[in-house]
Amino acid sequence: MEKKISVVVDRSKCMGTMSCMYTTKGLFQLSDGKAQVKDIESHTVESILDAAEACPVSAITVSDEKSGKRLFP
Repeated sequence: MEKKISVVVDRSKCMGTMSCMYTTKGLFQLSDGKAQVKDIESHTVESILDAAEACPVSAITVSDEKSGKRLFP
């Protein structure tokens, strides 16, 4: 069973470089020049972490929903 996670974009940090979008297609979309979560259900935890790690300003936080433990950053 896949781990349930939450993904949050800190829009005050996001620079709109789209690195997360290039890394994991369909996970994020741009809104007003900033990334926002579009669809986490069809992506693996690994691909979501890859996208978060690609962000040059660490604007994406990934956490385990059940425990609340931060997986990235």
